[in-house]
Amino acid sequence: MIQLSYPYIMNQLANEPSAYLQQHATNPVEWHSWSEETLNKAVSQNKWILISIGYSTCHWCHVMEKEIFEDRDIANKMNEYFINIKVDREEYPGVDNAYMSAAIALTGTGGWPLNMVCIPNAKPIWASTYLPKENWLRAINKLHEISVKSPDIAEEYAEKLIVALNDEKEKSYRSNKNISWTNFKEKTISKWDSDFGGTKGSPKFPMPNTLMQYLLSGVPDFENHALKSLKHIYHSGSYDILRGGLFRYSTDSRWMVPHFEKMLYDNALWIRFTTRTFHFNKSILAYESFKATKNWLFKEMTLPSGLFAAAIDADFNGEEGMSYVWTNEQLDFALEELSDDFKKQLNDHSMNFNNKGWIIHNGSNEKNMLEWNEALKKLKPIALNRDLPFRDDKSICSWNALACISLLEGFLATGEDYNLTIKSARTHWLEFQLDTKTPIHICYPDSTKKNDAFIDDLSFSALLALRMSQATLDLNWLMKCESLIDFILNHFKDSKKGYFSYQRLNDLNRTFIDFEDWEDDTIPSSMAALAECLIVTGHLLNSEKKRKEGEYMIRNGCNRAFDSPDRHSTWINLFPFSKIDSMHLKLTGDHSIHPLPFFKSPLWGPSNSKNFKAEVCTMNSCQITYNSIDEISKNWDV
Repeated sequence: MIQLSYPYIMNQLANEPSAYLQQHATNPVEWHSWSEETLNKAVSQNKWILISIGYSTCHWCHVMEKEIFEDRDIANKMNEYFINIKVDREEYPGVDNAYMSAAIALTGTGGWPLNMVCIPNAKPIWASTYLPKENWLRAINKLHEISVKSPDIAEEYAEKLIVALNDEKEKSYRSNKNISWTNFKEKTISKWDSDFGGTKGSPKFPMPNTLMQYLLSGVPDFENHALKSLKHIYHSGSYDILRGGLFRYSTDSRWMVPHFEKMLYDNALWIRFTTRTFHFNKSILAYESFKATKNWLFKEMTLPSGLFAAAIDADFNGEEGMSYVWTNEQLDFALEELSDDFKKQLNDHSMNFNNKGWIIHNGSNEKNMLEWNEALKKLKPIALNRDLPFRDDKSICSWNALACISLLEGFLATGEDYNLTIKSARTHWLEFQLDTKTPIHICYPDSTKKNDAFIDDLSFSALLALRMSQATLDLNWLMKCESLIDFILNHFKDSKKGYFSYQRLNDLNRTFIDFEDWEDDTIPSSMAALAECLIVTGHLLNSEKKRKEGEYMIRNGCNRAFDSPDRHSTWINLFPFSKIDSMHLKLTGDHSIHPLPFFKSPLWGPSNSKNFKAEVCTMNSCQITYNSIDEISKNWDV
């Protein structure tokens, strides 16, 4: 925990394990952590609440803290007017999702830091992201005036907002039996950047899951766009070619000037995308990017526990990007005679970051590629010895599961790093207590474990168990997947209303709107991961009940796709495999004779049969048997 001497006064965040909350522990604002006790205090005092949500590696969160929350005069007003609550969005994603939905409804936009003012029952009436000091003061003064003079009007407004948000959640979607990428082609392509990949405009987020789903679509235009995006991102400033790892997003339309955060989930999903690209297209570029990102993951994100850290900050010593950019003097010292030509080519690409230094990228169109690559070789060891920005060493169950899934898929595509990959998955299962009745959401480096697991934690962990069963051909892992599915069905599915809650149904700390994770965003839909687990275990374990549950979810997810195909891309690719007559493959053996059948179909896994190497089955019968790995590889192509 933080230990500071006078004149600093610690607020109530000082003993919280969250790095983000500790960053605010010396603010003069009397911050409280999110808890039932704090919310009850607001009700008992009939005092409005100011909730500020962010995370430890958020650049604008740092800016707002320095400009506003460290200002004693502003803090005095906040302390007088509100019960002030700081929330680490990574600790309480359900809280973040609920208030983000409200912020978007109120303002049309969202982001972090997310600042909400609420009436005493924690229902929101006002939202903003970062605001300059004068605007912030004006806003809180006005809100306090309303709380004194017109609290009834504010309460009525808040109630109407909550009703509208829940009505939006319950809206119906068009039903259609003909789900395919060709149906969504025109709507999707219109958003693409045909020159540089990704979507038009800026900022540009890589969205590796969406690119992976394009790759699996079977539609040439979609596949080509995924490959184009991979090429431009990997050859840009958005990929750290010296240390490895994908930055969070690009601030320009050409991927050249990144926002320098590195998030675990982005890089896990980038590994999945490049793995699939290498497997299906034999792309050397994809393999290089896969290897570089995987090596970065093990070198810079692995914790002593064997879990993976959540994120690396963009800022170093209070300035964004300073761990990654290079001044002219630094380049001259490192490159000597290569420096002038290298800087000239950098200048041709407009790669100077805020006039503070050059952003180095993996060249593709430079005139002198031999000299360019020689320069990168000289810069790499120096880059690896630089001090890194702050790393948030908490490990989040859902993000860690995605990292382990990506590594397992990397093994299935390449046959590489089996032991290291299996060890990571087993550590995940043990540390997050997934064989118990109390699986958890976050592990901290000091062994503190916090919050019951949410549905995304459990769904991605179930998918991890499924991938482990496919990688090891060990039926025990398939049974672990089934057990976790049953846990989700028992604790998260509201049978009367027919929906899955993001938090446990008996969780006392639930919010005013229950977020349902149907959409792909920077992280794919965890409901889609659950649906995949349901249909695969349904087929492999001959459970018609699970298969039907998965089929129902997939149809529901696909019906939502007509309004926003990109945000439901995982569902669209699951649809062909959701039918009762879909074929599945059962394999026997162990990883030492593994045929590595990394197919487009998810419907395959281990069998306890002793008679054959493999069987091809439907829910009703097994029709084909294979007796050699060659036969499997030659004939099973779904």
